[in-house]
Amino acid sequence: MNLINNIRSLRSTRKYSKKNIQFETIADIIDIARFSHSSDNLQNWRFIIIKDPETKKHVIKECPDQDWMLTAPVLIAVCCIKDEAKKNYGADMGDLLATQNCSIIT
Repeated sequence: MNLINNIRSLRSTRKYSKKNIQFETIADIIDIARFSHSSDNLQNWRFIIIKDPETKKHVIKECPDQDWMLTAPVLIAVCCIKDEAKKNYGADMGDLLATQNCSIIT
């Protein structure tokens, strides 16, 4: 694979098919994602798989101007657990590293 071509071909998707996504596919995506880098291999993330339309509406309320996400058949919320990083690196650096770890996996 050519990194430069991959970066140039990145696109944001905001239109989704209504096709049902099998749980096995979602599990595969999360399994692959866990190989992402994290400071001290903390892996300070948790995933919440959201398929229920009402739950998606509640999530979207916290994401201004992101109503397009309601059309996605599945949302995967990446939750950042900062406690371990703060314990290892102190409050400020731990907060930063924990956030970076979750940004990388996302």
